[in-house]
Amino acid sequence: MGAQDLLLDDVEGAEGIAAEVETHYRRDQDLKRYHALKWEESMRYIEGDHSSRGALSAVEVGGIPQPSHRTGHVPRPHTNYIYYVARLLMSQLISNLPKGTTRPKSNRDEDQVASRVANAVREVLWEETREDERYREAASWVVALGSCIKKDYLDYTEDARRGLMAPARPMETAEGVPLHEMDGSVMKEDPELPELVVNSAILSPFQFSFDPLASSFDDAEWLMETSVQRLSWIQQQFDPRDSNGKRLPGYTGKVDDVVEEQALSSTLLAWYRLKSTHRGSYGGPDTNIKDAAVVKEYYRRPSAEFPEGRCAVVANGITLYEGDSPYAPARMWHPYTFFSWFPYPGRVWPIGPVEQCVPVQRRINSIDTFWMLYRHTTLAPKWLMPKGSGIPRNQLTGRPGQVVEFNAGAGEPHMVAMPQIGSEIVMERDRAIQDLKEIAGISDPISGERAKGVPSYSAQAFLQENAQSAHGVTYAAWEKSIERSEAKRLRLVALAYDSDRPSFTEAVQAKLKNMASEVELKVFKGADLKDNVSVRVEPGSSIPKSRVLYKQQVMELLQTGILGPVFQDPSAKQQFFELFEIEGFAAVESEDVLKAEAENAMASQGEDISAMILQQDNHQLHIDLHGKRNKQIMRNTPDGKPTPEMNAIQAHIMKHQSALQEQMMQNPEAAAAAGAQGQMESGQMAMGPEGMMQPMGAAPSNGTPQPPQG
Repeated sequence: MGAQDLLLDDVEGAEGIAAEVETHYRRDQDLKRYHALKWEESMRYIEGDHSSRGALSAVEVGGIPQPSHRTGHVPRPHTNYIYYVARLLMSQLISNLPKGTTRPKSNRDEDQVASRVANAVREVLWEETREDERYREAASWVVALGSCIKKDYLDYTEDARRGLMAPARPMETAEGVPLHEMDGSVMKEDPELPELVVNSAILSPFQFSFDPLASSFDDAEWLMETSVQRLSWIQQQFDPRDSNGKRLPGYTGKVDDVVEEQALSSTLLAWYRLKSTHRGSYGGPDTNIKDAAVVKEYYRRPSAEFPEGRCAVVANGITLYEGDSPYAPARMWHPYTFFSWFPYPGRVWPIGPVEQCVPVQRRINSIDTFWMLYRHTTLAPKWLMPKGSGIPRNQLTGRPGQVVEFNAGAGEPHMVAMPQIGSEIVMERDRAIQDLKEIAGISDPISGERAKGVPSYSAQAFLQENAQSAHGVTYAAWEKSIERSEAKRLRLVALAYDSDRPSFTEAVQAKLKNMASEVELKVFKGADLKDNVSVRVEPGSSIPKSRVLYKQQVMELLQTGILGPVFQDPSAKQQFFELFEIEGFAAVESEDVLKAEAENAMASQGEDISAMILQQDNHQLHIDLHGKRNKQIMRNTPDGKPTPEMNAIQAHIMKHQSALQEQMMQNPEAAAAAGAQGQMESGQMAMGPEGMMQPMGAAPSNGTPQPPQG
């Protein structure tokens, strides 16, 4: 079997599979040599090591040769514009990170509810697996090398399972009295570890190989991950047991036979060298690793012979798993999602921005080198010394006040005049910097510089949006990859979370409450998702929006008077103060807005807010804000019936109404001024005869019209 052919369809037995996988791992460095050299060179340039240059013929990334004794010292200055490019492009990708939303598979109520549960599950997983950090790492690889691979997988390791477990709870009696140990400490429950958790990881291109005949990641017939893992991690991850202690199907139970791997392939060595300041060359000797081995995780696309796909895991010649893909029940044959910068026709590995900027950075460095040589030559010029002048070779140092005696009869020394440098070289450098910006797609609006001659911030925002279109392909691919990854995570939860996980259920329920959802979960299981695992990321949602430009657009609209009526709403006024981070101007009204919002939040958590009324409250403002909250809840309630939260808020509104009427009776002038503000305007709801809510002024169930209650 050739190095490129790793279908393994005709290979049987653990030993045969291990031999083929190990052979491909070693030969993959030749297949990926060109890309690996480019990748390592890009990483060096970001770091600031501009003296290195890829030499494909020598299979190394070596330093630029030192000058000969005839040329003397040649300075190698560099201003690291590559770092500036990488930093800015990475910020563009993660500044507006989209999470997407789960779409119900039908309009049925059970699917609508399940989709809301799925959104809460994704929020919990996002926090548990620190997805914001994962996507920062993904953005750094995509900008630096053009691509990376995200792995959403089933993690059986104890460290991961214990890390995502809720803290132990105090034990109590039926009456709620805490139980104590003999030493007086509170007794705590010993929570049971889950069998597995859904986790994620980011892999660099150095750590991945696939079918070389594929033109895209989705077309590959097979994929293989190669990662360096500690032996303890290998033993935990690839020897999982069920609740009865029985080893799961497909696992060979040979984890104890894996010993540390003494060497790395050249491709993986390039990745390993990124962890240290010492570089060496791409084709140099392998680096020894301690207490670790290279795990080769192979996946084969489903076929007629293997309808569930095929998976093989090998570490240092030992097969740890062989059989159907463990992810087939989740309707995916592998756990990977490909992230890319800009596609290259006909191959999987895309083009990265740094790779394209390296030649321009070299041009800038060469111009700076010329400038330094000119400066050194001007300060220490060449001299023509007549023979017999009696001046030693190194006598003329240029030291201030230096006196040099010479034989006038032999002739006077002459300094060789240096030619003046024209403005062309300055223009060339400026042009090179502009070329670098254009290649990277970071024009002035994106980099934060205001375009010259643009009169308004609205026009500036238009230019910025137009400039972002240069990265339209990248943003679209980025959003689609996030969408696919989030969907995979939901599928894994639906597959693996088949038993009670109290801490996870509590976290999901808390998210549902924050979403103003009335879904109640006693015990969450993956089956509760009811196959509602389709995630959609709104196109264009990852494109960064400038907060400064947004502020200026608001100011421009304020000057036109369009937003005048809007700011009669206290909530809108408070949002304006918060947007501009203005303190000290909102005064009493701001305090009432914050108090009303806090009361609404407490009501959403089921807390009693009936007594939270002060004589100093702006009662009409509270009535408006609480009524607005009830409208929001009603809009999100599937059956349109009042909820306990709405009833609690309405009871609170009625107390504000009573207090407001009492104030008006004591101050008739204030009553006349406030008479124009009708209760219908605030969206209030009245209490029906059975404690249920109904619109103000509507006929109750007994058919007798009643006036608005006060």
